[in-house]
Amino acid sequence: MIATYELHRGFTLVCRLDAPRTAVFRAWTDPAHLDWFYNDAAPMPAEPIDVDLRVGGAWRQQMVVDEFTKYVTGGIYREISPVDRLVFSWGAVGGWPEITMSQLGDVPLVTVILGDADETDAADVGQSAGDRGESSADSAVDTAPDNAPDNAVASEADRAVASAADSGVALGADRRTDRRTDAATDMVFSLALPDHLTAQQARAWAESGVEENWGLTLDRLVAAVSGERQGDARDPRGR
Repeated sequence: MIATYELHRGFTLVCRLDAPRTAVFRAWTDPAHLDWFYNDAAPMPAEPIDVDLRVGGAWRQQMVVDEFTKYVTGGIYREISPVDRLVFSWGAVGGWPEITMSQLGDVPLVTVILGDADETDAADVGQSAGDRGESSADSAVDTAPDNAPDNAVASEADRAVASAADSGVALGADRRTDRRTDAATDMVFSLALPDHLTAQQARAWAESGVEENWGLTLDRLVAAVSGERQGDARDPRGR
């Protein structure tokens, strides 16, 4: 089944980060820089972060909630355009969300788009994940379908970003700071649910707190690339 994202079910968050795109892309893809994804209030996992940075490769990262609860999350890369764009099916084989490699279209599709911040807007640097985002970024990318044509995942990811933004969902608190930089990045983060999920399944995702908790996770990224790690008691599962 080729997943589509025309029902506008999902959310889009925008961050401005006090770092160049190269540093932000590295923070998403280099195991040595992915520790921002960990919950600072939880124990540090013993398992190393594993990143196979290729289309079809997996990012796997163990999360620890407490001494009794741990799980693996991450994603399967669908598009990789260095310093510009990253698309992945969110989850892990044997982890959460549970991924089956033959059914990648059953899990949320995450699209991360990076752009140079407008110099005239430099006062917005350090903005937390809060504003609704729209993106017109186009780039030559590698794509990996789940039994789809070569460009299907790219076009569906574009639609997912546009549709989530157009739907008006995913507005959080606007928490801007007044830091300035010569190299800032605007990041558009979009999570889209596939159309074939039932209304009940989509509602369960919406009610799970996934938007709020991804926002808190992205706040850790904003802090990390600015050299300001800040703890929070939540992880992407809402624990």
